[in-house]
Amino acid sequence: MKRRFRKELLDELLTGYEKPEDLTGPDGLPKQLTGALVERALGAEPTDHLGYEPGGRDAEGAGNARNGSSP
Repeated sequence: MKRRFRKELLDELLTGYEKPEDLTGPDGLPKQLTGALVERALGAEPTDHLGYEPGGRDAEGAGNARNGSSP
């Protein structure tokens, strides 16, 4: 799937970068974006797998099953 990004979004992402090394260096934009995307995907995975939102209850009403702990 090819995605187009709004110019305003790209401008916002590039704010503060002054030279190419700022973008491509060890803490550059690609690394930051990859980290953010992975975190977002990992955060969504349990919801998809478990079938209910954070703070919600599963169909069996098992209680605090989402974070893997119990009293």
